[in-house]
Amino acid sequence: MDVSLAPIRTRINEVHKVLLPSAALTVVAVFLAIWFSLSRTVTQPISLLIKGMRRTETGDFSARISLPRRDELGQLAERFNTMGEKLSSARRELEQYHQQQMMRAEKMVSLGQLASSIAHEIKNPLAGISGAMQVLAAEFPKEHPNQVIVKEIRGQVDRLNQVVQNLLDFAKPSQPRFVEADIHEILARVLFLVKQQARELGIELQEQFGQDLPSLWVDEKQIQQVFLNVSLNALQAMGSGGKLTIRTLSRTADRVAVEFQDTGPGIPPEILNTVFQPFFTTKPKGTGLGLAIAQRIMREHGGEIRILSEPGKGTCFILLFSTQRRNGRVSLERQEEWHAAL
Repeated sequence: MDVSLAPIRTRINEVHKVLLPSAALTVVAVFLAIWFSLSRTVTQPISLLIKGMRRTETGDFSARISLPRRDELGQLAERFNTMGEKLSSARRELEQYHQQQMMRAEKMVSLGQLASSIAHEIKNPLAGISGAMQVLAAEFPKEHPNQVIVKEIRGQVDRLNQVVQNLLDFAKPSQPRFVEADIHEILARVLFLVKQQARELGIELQEQFGQDLPSLWVDEKQIQQVFLNVSLNALQAMGSGGKLTIRTLSRTADRVAVEFQDTGPGIPPEILNTVFQPFFTTKPKGTGLGLAIAQRIMREHGGEIRILSEPGKGTCFILLFSTQRRNGRVSLERQEEWHAAL
């Protein structure tokens, strides 16, 4: 039998002409649907996240991303918004702290200028009064009753002169001259100066010095002043009776600690953060400059002072020194390590 396939081929060709465009349209439609779906579910959220991050990189912490979804991208947007809120809060706190520091710096400059002018105006008359008292004392016999009066006046003049000198030290601090020094030798000189006062007050001095401590790069006179100020502050806090323990130890290879621990009444928590403020004192005869000067000197030496105090049980002043030979402040990372170790 002879059957012609021409009609079949014609039909096939017709079907091809219909199927090929349909298939192409189907592929295009599927591609567009996938692209639209990915754009809605992935691309646009990621684009919003990128824009928000770029705004945050430029310092605009108010950038927020709205993605009301429960998937991973929605959670990421929520975390981003939380991070933005925390950064905004941290910036506000830093700005407030900066303003407080600026105000404090301006106040310190004003106080320094005022203290310097007052100190210079008082120092010369005090020298004249002291000289006059010496001449007057020479005119009376040693057993004369006026000698007691003259001695009291000279004692008060010396006390005022010390107050004036503290004002000058605070107003115009001298630049430290760094040398390599043994911390125990400096402490020995300080103990020699305070032993008599401790004996009069009935206070026991106890030394607990560490072995093989490294030398420190310090200004010996200034650090001696720091130790003296902290020691006298502890003696005055105890008043009568008690024990002052002076301890040295090496906490790490690049850090030495000197501790002054007393058995006094302790420092109330509400004033613990104000003890280093200039002119703040709870003593009737204090100037409030001893600890402020000590803190400034320690900062200039790349160290710091920390206080641990418990009312009724005593106070411990911890002086931290860096053994590295440099004049700058201890880095923030190093201070955090020191705090963690304490």
